[in-house]
Amino acid sequence: MKTRLSMLVTVALVLAGSMKGEETIVIDGRYDSHDDKSHRVWIGVFVGPINEEAKAWSWTSVDSTNFSLEVPNVDEVQLMAFRKGSLPVVQRVESDGGTSEIVLEFRKGKTIQGTLFSTDGIPVPNVRLTLERKDQRQVQMPVRAQSSWTTNESGHFEISGLSAGTYDIHVDLPYIPDETISIRVSKSNVRRQDLTLADAYFVIGHVVDQSGSGVSSAAVNFVASSESRNVHTPRGEFVTTDAAGEFRVGPLLRGSQVWISGWHEEKGSSRRIAAIAGSQRVELTLTGTVHLTGTVVDATTGQPITELTLVAIGEERSRRIAIEGSRGIISETVDVRTSGLVIDSKDHIAHFNFELDLGSSEKQNLGVIALEPGKQLSGLVYDSATGQPIDGATVCLGGYELGGTDNFVATNFVGPYVRETVRTTTDSHGKYVLKPLPFVSAQVIVNASGYQGQELQVGETETLLDIPLESHLQDGLSTEKNARIRGRIETISGELISGVVTIRNRQGHSSSGSANSDGRFDRSTRAGALEVFAVTDLGKSNTLKISLEENEIREVTLYVDAKGRLRGDITGLEDGELMSIRVFAGATQVRRLVGLENGAFVIEGVGLGELSVNARTTKSRYIVRTIKVDPHSQEAFVELSFGGNSRLYGKLRHADGSVPEGEVRAIPIEKGSASNWSRIERDGRYEIGGLDDGEYIVLTEHLKKATYSIGGDTRSVSRTTTVQVGKVSVSGDTELDIQIPESTDSE
Repeated sequence: MKTRLSMLVTVALVLAGSMKGEETIVIDGRYDSHDDKSHRVWIGVFVGPINEEAKAWSWTSVDSTNFSLEVPNVDEVQLMAFRKGSLPVVQRVESDGGTSEIVLEFRKGKTIQGTLFSTDGIPVPNVRLTLERKDQRQVQMPVRAQSSWTTNESGHFEISGLSAGTYDIHVDLPYIPDETISIRVSKSNVRRQDLTLADAYFVIGHVVDQSGSGVSSAAVNFVASSESRNVHTPRGEFVTTDAAGEFRVGPLLRGSQVWISGWHEEKGSSRRIAAIAGSQRVELTLTGTVHLTGTVVDATTGQPITELTLVAIGEERSRRIAIEGSRGIISETVDVRTSGLVIDSKDHIAHFNFELDLGSSEKQNLGVIALEPGKQLSGLVYDSATGQPIDGATVCLGGYELGGTDNFVATNFVGPYVRETVRTTTDSHGKYVLKPLPFVSAQVIVNASGYQGQELQVGETETLLDIPLESHLQDGLSTEKNARIRGRIETISGELISGVVTIRNRQGHSSSGSANSDGRFDRSTRAGALEVFAVTDLGKSNTLKISLEENEIREVTLYVDAKGRLRGDITGLEDGELMSIRVFAGATQVRRLVGLENGAFVIEGVGLGELSVNARTTKSRYIVRTIKVDPHSQEAFVELSFGGNSRLYGKLRHADGSVPEGEVRAIPIEKGSASNWSRIERDGRYEIGGLDDGEYIVLTEHLKKATYSIGGDTRSVSRTTTVQVGKVSVSGDTELDIQIPESTDSE
């Protein structure tokens, strides 16, 4: 939220007297309050009288009732203390040694109670409120000292610590521009005053099953959008239906659009529909579930696999199901709108099925699914210079040559899934065990904090592999992790939040790790010039530029202020095609937005500096762009166009003249252009439209049959295999005939 308080300006915190060239003394103090609530206290030290023009000598925050404070050793020093829910306190400090302890006594002041309503009269829950005094100016204080209040689940609020006067209440709304409501606080201690927003409306509806009955505890997913560039467009969110299946989404600007869909584990999901703010009685009908059955066996022995993981991939969400002790039998209920399946086992290569079509049937038999056994890779990860083992290095499988794992699909679903599930960490001796790996050449990715990552090709017969890593020893950085960075991540209001902390050196090498749940972190690093920042669910923090000496320990605080805005335009999407956007800072995802159509969009809180924008559509088209959010305007613009005027076309056949069943994909070599694909027609023709002029890598994905034996019976299974045709330069209408070298029916 933009800071609206005129009294809030950024000033330096905790300025040491020695830095100012002044003699200082340290005083002890404590504070008493009118309640037992734990609130942070901000204390400003002023030299001379306190008035609206006065600037504090220092500001500091106090978390406990007892504190010590450094002040200049001059004749007149005054303290001003602020605490949420209390009146400000002004206290004079005697510097002649006569004051043994400073006592700050906080009083409650006046209170406003009420309910926040939307324009259509619905209570608005979980909304942040901040105040600005309008009838008199205030002293300057740190922006992080700003206090806020939040409405509860019923839209009720209570704001205390006020004196009589005129205030502006700023309402921080997630889906529409913030609103300001003016009020006057009278002499009465408690005043009841409800607040009504000027232009904010809900979408009201219910979720029903196929019989028309309301479904309680259903998740209603929604993505708010608007043509206005000034409107916050958040990531996809959800609300839950009540006992009667009712839900409310908002508030939103009247006339703006929201995409909504429903989901329930036992009732299935609904199709996604568009609703307009102010709509009443919107109905989402769940389409039901399908009972999946099947048998999972080891492809080599034919024996059933008893411990499985079934992942049902859906448009709105995926569901992960653990199956144990079933003798390889699948008997699970999934959403009828499930578009893909993963069948996995800890000792076998995952099976992916993206051609699933459940239709409207109540049951579907998957038949016999044979999982290939995987091999185990083990070894030692060590420092290439010192030979010392590296503790905590991550080793994961990057991709392999089985069906569905080509470069394009790997970046969409298979690749991230494999890297997440086939992963391990070295122990204190640097040892690792990674499984299951395919019995073919596979890519293994190794990363460790402070070291250059490695991507290795592991041969078919390789099971033992020691991996050396080179440290980031460049431009004056020490060879040892002989410095530490400790600190915490805070919101601008002082709330501790968790996130991923990244430390980057001047060459751009970086290491990342998660902070604790309370936002605190402690990281070892090499000495030198570094940049430190964090990425949280509320946005990216400020970036601190620091220089560490050998053996130095630096305490830092990273503040999240939701800076940085990404504006953009989307063109070229087809009817019914939706797009999702993921924004990355380095390897860390900062923001995600789903359910977009052609038109303008805005994503707030992406942070500043260089970012990667990954856009992908529901028809498997994607664009990758690198953008830079300017620190002055705090904004960047990106154009995502899927409407290129060039096309790639031709015929595709096996060497024996037969036509495979599958697809042809064109993947741009240069980032920024859109990928696209085409099905292979029965006569072998394909046509990929919507391309920009430029160079592309052409891939084919087609079905290939394999045979295996179970108990003496020979059975067949179809796999998707990938062939890289090569590079092609596309300009206007470009013809490319493709011949696949092999056409064997078994392997």
